[in-house]
Amino acid sequence: MNNSDIIIAVTFAQIFIFTVKSGDNLGNIAQQFGMTLSEIMSLNNIRNPDKIQIGQKLKVYDETDNFYLVAHWSISLPSYPLFH
Repeated sequence: MNNSDIIIAVTFAQIFIFTVKSGDNLGNIAQQFGMTLSEIMSLNNIRNPDKIQIGQKLKVYDETDNFYLVAHWSISLPSYPLFH
């Protein structure tokens, strides 16, 4: 890589529906899917993590793949003067 490289990190995540069971709490569910509590709350529009219910359907994601793109470019300046 050199100074003209741009690196773009891309993460693909698949969304799943998780059904809350007895004994589940939002923090443990988030941890199970590699999410933070803030991420699972935001994804499901939850304001209070203590207010989930048995049988409630939650969107969760599992990061399935990461890859990096490297873009190269060069700039060619004209050999003649731009202004006369």
